[in-house]
Amino acid sequence: MKEKKGADPKMIVAVQMLSIGIILVCLGTLVFFLSPIGRMDPFVRICSIASNSSITLLGLFFIIGGFFRYKKAKNEN
Repeated sequence: MKEKKGADPKMIVAVQMLSIGIILVCLGTLVFFLSPIGRMDPFVRICSIASNSSITLLGLFFIIGGFFRYKKAKNEN
């Protein structure tokens, strides 16, 4: 049998997706809680909430996708 040399690209992609997702969720929630939403104009408030929610939701999708890719890549090894 042939021994594998180097890193597994599927594992690298999975770990990158997990880390990007964690960073996006942290930054999205941090900005959401630290922003002065009560002092904003109504249109700017709606845009800020939509932007921060989409960043956080995208981070959750990256975490979920990275987790499933990680489990799949780990089972293949």
